[in-house]
Amino acid sequence: MKLQFPVLLLIAVFMAACSGKKNEQKEPEVQDAPIFSIREFVKDQWNLNRGLPYTFIKIVISDGKRDTTLESAFKMELGEVMQLFVNTDISDKQYSGKYTFHMFDDTITSSRSYYWEANDAKLYTQKMEMITDLSNNKVKAIFVEAAESEGRHRTGLKLYYAPKKIIRIQERKKTRLGSAKEIITEYRFPESD
Repeated sequence: MKLQFPVLLLIAVFMAACSGKKNEQKEPEVQDAPIFSIREFVKDQWNLNRGLPYTFIKIVISDGKRDTTLESAFKMELGEVMQLFVNTDISDKQYSGKYTFHMFDDTITSSRSYYWEANDAKLYTQKMEMITDLSNNKVKAIFVEAAESEGRHRTGLKLYYAPKKIIRIQERKKTRLGSAKEIITEYRFPESD
């Protein structure tokens, strides 16, 4: 008799749990891609570093030939260089829904990647990735791929910026007849301890 009571109690609890209203599970809410403005980021970097006496190591690789020079931040056209990044900004409302967004964490490098990819090959900005530090959310690097076609010419642009480390611009111009020209320009920040 002692064994029957716990068994009956267990059956009663089980039946009460099953006879109740079923839990309706909600579909996870689909979140829009976070809005990241390269325009605002570049403005912030400009204000943060304005007036600092940087001497960049400028490396230009064109047609397989490499040229290295030193350039003062006061004399170079840094505004024109950063304008290339600003032109790829996708934070405007007109781009809402035109990019597929992914986010993933990398525990090995202690970073989080935010990745946007164009849903339409005609959009200027095709891919954008922002890598941030997991612990403090500071931007470690930004990578952008952009492309545009004009008549028989197609220009592809790959931009990379790691704050206080490097600005890299890779421009490839190609015609439909197959001739291509590629220029890679790097601005390396002075190494700091």
